[in-house]
Amino acid sequence: MTTVLVTGATGFIGGAALAQGLSGGLAQRWLCLVRGGDPAQAKQRLFGNLAKFMGAQDARHAIDHRIAVVTGDLADLDSIACDELDDVTHVLHLAADTSF
Repeated sequence: MTTVLVTGATGFIGGAALAQGLSGGLAQRWLCLVRGGDPAQAKQRLFGNLAKFMGAQDARHAIDHRIAVVTGDLADLDSIACDELDDVTHVLHLAADTSF
């Protein structure tokens, strides 16, 4: 089973790449690393961005059925330690620090 880890899915390029990947059937499962105070906030951040690229209904369906959200921050590697990462076969690292 193909599982793609996406960083930066709440950004412009990451959101567009995720929407394209979902519509193109490139992977069976998507795992998105999203910053947030808790899992619900992280899912809401992802939904808000993904809806811009594929519409609210399709974004909600994708999040409910094809995307797993991992709440964490690349700057804090301990925050992203989870068993779901063991299943990752591909990585789209699209996160960036844009605070100059």
